[in-house]
Amino acid sequence: IEEDDKVLVEVQKTPFEEEKELVSPSLHLAIGVGIDVAVVEALMVLLVMQQILAKSKRDLQGTEQYYSSAVLADPADGEIISQYAKVVWELHHDQDKAMSYFERAVQATAEDSHILTAYANFLWQTEEDEEEDGAAQDHIQAPLFLGTMTAANV
Repeated sequence: IEEDDKVLVEVQKTPFEEEKELVSPSLHLAIGVGIDVAVVEALMVLLVMQQILAKSKRDLQGTEQYYSSAVLADPADGEIISQYAKVVWELHHDQDKAMSYFERAVQATAEDSHILTAYANFLWQTEEDEEEDGAAQDHIQAPLFLGTMTAANV
């Protein structure tokens, strides 16, 4: 956001002290309803990260590289680790590696419901994949078994 786009608002630092500062219009709205600026800024960072992921669905390798660097830069950020785990799963279907990163994300921020939801969704997807693989194996084995029986009966 450019300096021209910002508006001057009065921010109440304590019950007896007010200060004027330039903030973006979206932060101005948030301040007006009493939301802490730091919380709004953190939410905006997460939104930007999600937009990067959404825009780069076509370029998962680039997204993987971005999140890999972000995890190295801040290894305690559960949200970044969780996003990286999602990319690893989508790009490589490497269940062990994705599971490892999801577990790190949960350990980093166990109270974050978004991370817990992403982890639960991953577990659900991997369980479905295992069930589909098992069903496919059943279909493969049945004709072989019947074919063996027919050959033995001849």
